[in-house]
Amino acid sequence: MKGKPPVLKRAKCEAWPAWPEPSAAGGSSAAAALNGTCVRIVDELYASGPGDFEGIFGAPVPADTPSYFELIPHPMDLGTMRAKAAAKKYATLAAFRKDLVLTIENCMTFNMEDSDFHQAAAELASYCHGKGGRGA
Repeated sequence: MKGKPPVLKRAKCEAWPAWPEPSAAGGSSAAAALNGTCVRIVDELYASGPGDFEGIFGAPVPADTPSYFELIPHPMDLGTMRAKAAAKKYATLAAFRKDLVLTIENCMTFNMEDSDFHQAAAELASYCHGKGGRGA
């Protein structure tokens, strides 16, 4: 692709209810508990989601995907999120949620509305939202 990439209209998830916010501020045991919760959320999405969330969102978008990295400045996926949580990298549930929303919005921004990927992202958003604010 020559020149500047086209500007895409950024897809946005609908407003979700506030998630209860456990804190990692209480030290290593609190961080372990918070990040353990994040790992369980991803695992539940893989096991219980209505779609193939692991197959679609479980790994980074391949590096050879045309234009993706020019159009999506901050890639994210569930596999990376799970690895971050396993390494205790999340300080808040809000940070985890931000990555989840980024995963969904990236997919919906890059893929056409009638594509299977866009529809899977909409299902993931709906599934998470339907958890009544508990996350996934």
